[in-house]
Amino acid sequence: MKSQSAIPDGTGRSLSTTLASADLTSPGTALCTKALPEKPPVVWCEDRFAKPEERFLMREPATSPSPAASQIVVIIDGSAAVAQAKDWLVRAIENQAGDGLTLVLADDHARRVTLKELENYRFTGGRDNEPALREGIRLARESGAPIVWVHGPQAVGLAQAEALLQQIERGTKHPLIHEIQAVAEPNRLAEAIYRTGCIKRGPLLLAPEQDFSQFLKNLQTAHQESG
Repeated sequence: MKSQSAIPDGTGRSLSTTLASADLTSPGTALCTKALPEKPPVVWCEDRFAKPEERFLMREPATSPSPAASQIVVIIDGSAAVAQAKDWLVRAIENQAGDGLTLVLADDHARRVTLKELENYRFTGGRDNEPALREGIRLARESGAPIVWVHGPQAVGLAQAEALLQQIERGTKHPLIHEIQAVAEPNRLAEAIYRTGCIKRGPLLLAPEQDFSQFLKNLQTAHQESG
């Protein structure tokens, strides 16, 4: 672990650092800070290129209630890159109480599977996750469930990007997709749908089995979220 401290910078403080290329893409790289005060101050910055009335950008801390999800659609990338994560994925899902998880395997198609079928599945090749996302969105719209998408790299862009974007944006309520990287590599599919505002970055899995299991449990428990 490398510790650094911010230095005085005008009326505030700033911190500048450089990471090696390997550290940017390797799993387990995280920025840890000291705990913030209970009521952090307003954060602001100046955009000198904006219109006068839009020059100062402000952000204030806020919380909003997040209801417990009775159902969760879990999409799992079936590619070879995710094979190393299979054991902890199976154990984390097995730790969940009840039958509130719907598992969809992304294997170039969208296949609903049981936990046993996932355990016996052989992760191979590079798999197109788009069909599984389409099915996951359909299921989420029917039940109001959030989507948890566990994936590896997706190097190839979408063949039907606009069709998927239209499906996401259709209706009065957009689906919520929690994106979790099992392998830290570029994902062009996530980039293609990022502009919809439906993707929310999931937790960094420093202890994969425990962190993923707890994340699923949190989704199934009513809580307050910082925004």
